[in-house]
Amino acid sequence: MNSYILKLLQVHQQELLREWKKDIHSIEDPNMEPFKKDDALNEKIFELVNNSIQKYDTERFSELRKFYIDLMEKDWSLNYLTAAFQIFRRNILKILLQVEPSREQILSLYEEVDGWFDPVVTHLVNDCSERWQSTYRRQQEELDKLTAPMIPVFRKACILPLIGNISDDRAGIIKENLLKGIAQFNSEYVLIDVTGVPVVDTYVANHFMQATEAASLLGTECIIVGIRPEIAQTLTSLGITFNIMTFSDLHKGVQYVLQKSK
Repeated sequence: MNSYILKLLQVHQQELLREWKKDIHSIEDPNMEPFKKDDALNEKIFELVNNSIQKYDTERFSELRKFYIDLMEKDWSLNYLTAAFQIFRRNILKILLQVEPSREQILSLYEEVDGWFDPVVTHLVNDCSERWQSTYRRQQEELDKLTAPMIPVFRKACILPLIGNISDDRAGIIKENLLKGIAQFNSEYVLIDVTGVPVVDTYVANHFMQATEAASLLGTECIIVGIRPEIAQTLTSLGITFNIMTFSDLHKGVQYVLQKSK
């Protein structure tokens, strides 16, 4: 940044800080209330922005970036961070224009200031996007594990409890967790408990058959338990026949596995 602008920033630093704080406090956003009241935080951000604007892409900017990434890790408001940058930019331009520059100088000033702020805001947006995507992927992975968890119950036998409707996406996750669990626990038997599945129709039955056939290729026998009377009636009326053992409850399925594994 040219020496003319830097000199103006140094001369008007206290005015910049005063106006910046005033503008931050004037924002009406419930999500920003905790940050507006934190004077230490506001002064720290102002200091980092003010220092790094003089030497973009150096150690000072790295300090600013590390600081706002730490804030994001603590779930601090993106609205607050973007407002902090934009207000600083606006106040800088306001002070620079007070010296009544020529038309050519005005254009040069805007280009100079934007040349610093635009990359910073781009970094901020990219860093936020990466963090949100990482958080989403992590939560999705945890959800996938919970949607069809393989639970070892005794030697070489696991239970796969299912709750809720079975969609295409979920069916794929169930199949994947089933096969991974078989390999992880060296399972010879898997009890697929459908007690919590409200509807077992042709669509769901086909997904179950695909999953159990894949498991059989690994040498594992799948047993479906939790077949309620209304589900049995529906399957019969639809002409659906499972080519595997089925039981009305988990207890009977466990007895079957214990008998076979003797």
